[in-house]
Amino acid sequence: MNPNHCDFPSGLGTPAAPEDPFIPDLSAIARALAGRQSARVIEPGEDAERPLTAALGRLLPVEALQDASQAPVDVAFIHLHPQLTLLVQKLYAVREALTPTTLLCGPGGDRLAVLPALHILLQQFIEHFRIEDGFWIAQPEGIAHLQQLPAFEDISHLVQQVEVDLQTEMETIDAPAVAECAAAVESISGDAVAAAVRLLLEREPGSAEIETLIKGSGTLSEVRNRILRSDEFKHQNAALFWHTFSANEAPMQIQLNTTDQERGLLLEHIQSSWEHLGATEPHWSVLTNEQFRQKHIAENEEAFYQSGKHHVDALWRSLQRVGVDPGAFSSCLEYGCGLGRVTRWLAERFDTVYGYDISSAHLQGAGNYLSRAGIDNVVLQTVTSPGEVENLAAVDVVYSLIVLQHNPPPVIALIVRGLLAALNPGGVAYFQVPTYQRDYAFSSTKYLSAALSAEKEIEMHVLPQSEIFAIASQSGAQVLEVFEDACTGIIDGGRSNTFIIQKNH
Repeated sequence: MNPNHCDFPSGLGTPAAPEDPFIPDLSAIARALAGRQSARVIEPGEDAERPLTAALGRLLPVEALQDASQAPVDVAFIHLHPQLTLLVQKLYAVREALTPTTLLCGPGGDRLAVLPALHILLQQFIEHFRIEDGFWIAQPEGIAHLQQLPAFEDISHLVQQVEVDLQTEMETIDAPAVAECAAAVESISGDAVAAAVRLLLEREPGSAEIETLIKGSGTLSEVRNRILRSDEFKHQNAALFWHTFSANEAPMQIQLNTTDQERGLLLEHIQSSWEHLGATEPHWSVLTNEQFRQKHIAENEEAFYQSGKHHVDALWRSLQRVGVDPGAFSSCLEYGCGLGRVTRWLAERFDTVYGYDISSAHLQGAGNYLSRAGIDNVVLQTVTSPGEVENLAAVDVVYSLIVLQHNPPPVIALIVRGLLAALNPGGVAYFQVPTYQRDYAFSSTKYLSAALSAEKEIEMHVLPQSEIFAIASQSGAQVLEVFEDACTGIIDGGRSNTFIIQKNH
């Protein structure tokens, strides 16, 4: 007898109550398999018993498959896991064995309101699914969507970033709110809708909003879906959403050839905006979170500076991942150091750190903070002209995060050239740049004309990957790694990348 085959009486009858109280009722699965005499089932990542496979085996003959190489698969059960990365790995483990008629499903569909990781998994990787009797069940177009996604190794870093952001989000949610929302899952009362708004949008709903959500939704699941798909939720949780490229994106129209005078005017405009922000909302302009507004910063300043530590930890791990020993370097340059949020942690890793910024207001705040913290190995310098960007201090490592994106493309290119020129032989650059945005275009003439009357605000720009690759080649450097990150609020049709580039010896 095949040890992976479970022989049970033929015929699909009424599902019996599962012996294991943690295995949900299989009524929805039984209905979906109506008419079948047997099923080839895969249940990745579970123990030898395969609980859902065994439960289904009480209803009809089941062949339990060990892996996706035994395709085709009739049923693929995907269990929940608190780690988003493992959930995605399970999906990828079975996707090549799926067909349009495969029943791709899993328990937990009735818990999406209090399981944001599962909801985001389904939205991003399945997209088309339904909820039935406690199960989420992929539609055929959802299976097709999953099979069109990039290879797991190409997106694993992004999944890990989303996982970190999810954990951070959940840590901020009050347990009573979770319990209130969980208790309301089966109801669509006004109290249930209000609880969902408080949990997911972190604010009090208005009576008209509650009434609109109830009238426009047949179930609480639909209420939840409407909230999670709203622009408000996506704006508040930008890093939890991304759209992979389809390879059909149109080219952007970006003017990079500018005169020295134009580059000077571009930099002058950006500097004016950031001097204003540095004088009015210095912390918020660095991290655009309401808790870092001036009216709240007294109680949140420590959290603001602590948030920079994990960026330096990520730098260290990234250099080690590409075969570079960060401990061999003694000097570092941070471009766009702002208030010293990351600088102070770089100062713990390097003998000397140079902090550059175009805003003297921000640099004054950085100097005051570093002095209070007793950090004396940082040299702060204001950048006021393109010539200064081209003559930065020579260092072993250059670093820039959520900075270049606020400059027009010709200025981003200027800065990247300056950063690579500043590297000592064998030195490494680690910087982030948005590299694509649907419908983005740039003309220096149009931009400078509009800048004369524009408000002083935070701008978002991009520079294509191809331009950065060209600059690296022209600078005598090689690209060691490029990975997608979640650093920008650009979501639909956009892409942000972190580059690791090494200067040739």
